[in-house]
Amino acid sequence: MNAFLQDISYGFRVLLKNPAVTLVAVLSIALGVGVNSTVFSWVDAVLLHPLPGVANQNEVVAVKSTTPEGNTIDSSYPDFRDLRDQSTLFSGWIAAKQRPFNLGEQGSSERVWAETVTGNYFDVLGVRPLLGRTFNHDEQDERFGAHRVAVLSERLWHRKYNGDPRIVGQTILINRQPLTVIGVVPAEFRGVMNGLSYDLWLPLTIRPLLTGEGNWLLRRTSRPLQMLARLKPGVTLAQAQSEIDAITERLGKEYPQTNERIGARALTLWDTPDGATSIMRVLLEVLLAVGALVLLIVCANVANLLLARATARRKEFAIRLGLGAGRGRLLRQLLTESFLLAFAGAMAGLLFTVWFTGFIDIFIPPTDLPVGLNPTVNAAVIGWTVVLAFLTTFLCGAAPAVHAAYSNVNETLKAGGRGTSSSAASNRLRGLLVVGEVALAVVALIGAGLFVKSFHNAQQANPGFDPSKVLLAGIDLSTNGYTREQNLGILRRVTASMASLPGVEGVVFSEDVPLGLSGRSWEDFQVPGYVPHTGENMKVWRNLVGPDYFQVLQIPLLDGREFTALDTRENPYVMIVNQTFVRRFLNGGPAVGRIVHAYGRDNTIVGVARDGKYISIDEQPTPY
Repeated sequence: MNAFLQDISYGFRVLLKNPAVTLVAVLSIALGVGVNSTVFSWVDAVLLHPLPGVANQNEVVAVKSTTPEGNTIDSSYPDFRDLRDQSTLFSGWIAAKQRPFNLGEQGSSERVWAETVTGNYFDVLGVRPLLGRTFNHDEQDERFGAHRVAVLSERLWHRKYNGDPRIVGQTILINRQPLTVIGVVPAEFRGVMNGLSYDLWLPLTIRPLLTGEGNWLLRRTSRPLQMLARLKPGVTLAQAQSEIDAITERLGKEYPQTNERIGARALTLWDTPDGATSIMRVLLEVLLAVGALVLLIVCANVANLLLARATARRKEFAIRLGLGAGRGRLLRQLLTESFLLAFAGAMAGLLFTVWFTGFIDIFIPPTDLPVGLNPTVNAAVIGWTVVLAFLTTFLCGAAPAVHAAYSNVNETLKAGGRGTSSSAASNRLRGLLVVGEVALAVVALIGAGLFVKSFHNAQQANPGFDPSKVLLAGIDLSTNGYTREQNLGILRRVTASMASLPGVEGVVFSEDVPLGLSGRSWEDFQVPGYVPHTGENMKVWRNLVGPDYFQVLQIPLLDGREFTALDTRENPYVMIVNQTFVRRFLNGGPAVGRIVHAYGRDNTIVGVARDGKYISIDEQPTPY
């Protein structure tokens, strides 16, 4: 212990004798460690611990329904119940659906993002209330509209109600409906959609009461639900998947009209296609590789500095060895000095990380969703930084220390009177380090060039519409309890008012946004004259849009016409399809005038639009 303290004390003195070299080395290491620790804090928040506040996250899996083409989609409530009731390898299943609600009296209400959830939601996730309680056993049944209760987040509790502990038991208005507050959950818990932050949790069974949108929970064709399940101890993901496959196969035979070739896939939380994971996983993997490359370049640079300093101290090392110091003792001393540099650099890098963790928000596309990524410098990040400090000690100090400790004492002492020029071995090692540093720098430059090229290609990719000069805003009238006629009247007035603004060329409403983050929709349909292949699932992605949609987004129409204000439910129902729809279901023949049965009614095709990108920029042509 005394020898170790002596090494540290002597190392400090040596480093302080060369402040310029020490400062350069510390700042270089701070850069390398800071970049890696910052990226690791993002990886920890998005991939390793994507659901803060949830107990034993490694046991929780996302379960996504799958289409015959292998795409993952959300699930229906009847499918959720069947999977929950027929599975034996899970300790619990939950379902959730996000949406905004109006909280408060008319005129003083605010928009609050909420999750409507199954009654066992908090129990399965292991989330304990900060105040009051969560849904009890009686509130976990499936009686629609029976349990008018709400759970608040700690954030909403403080912001809206000043942290008043008397909030439990009080009545609040959600979409003009009175609900009783039963509890408050800690701010750490944000919900089950990675990267989003919710402030209100309501029973899924009162959703129709609050939205007036009809009870789609009873329909297998309605698939809006996010499903999660907790594995029983000792159960592997492969075993769980086998059981899920058996259940979905039975459902396909029992309900062929809705479930034929519809499967389900169990996914780890860091592999789910939902939330921040789907947006940022590839980016974070790239940033980890970039961070490792930066650290290697830094270590090569610092190793060269330490080798140059060790060369200048050759006579000192030779005298110490000549006086009887062991080579291992000298090696330990030099590694201690390297560790002091690495530790100082790592601590400076940790301060860098504290400052830059919030920069993750620059990678999130603009959205009206409640983004809630909150990476922090926690114990995992600090532990990672300590690991990097030891790794940097070895990468920076090993080669110079070994070279100095095992140099030829006699040759060094003989050369002592002729100056302090570097030995041939020292020059070779420095040359190798320089070559390595240059090689890494070239790799970094090539990688940067490829990234810039990829970014340019992504910018030049044609999504099938022109997003330039298009502004996006959201409106949700379902939270106000208006009738359909009132909603339509408001939309018409908003459209007319916005269209009259200077510089506005067109205004249109749509349910979904192409390449947006807010979800996607599909519909069952039949085309008279088209005979589906064996097991073919007749569903197609779709959007509900207003007049002039194709004109505003500059989507070319190859045949037929655009929607107009006359296309209402009082007139014959119409639809526009894309090129791939025509090729697949109409054999590439004339489309305008053909009938497609969807939404329980006949719809006449009035136009054909050019193919575009609807879900992702790299998707293959798909019927729409």
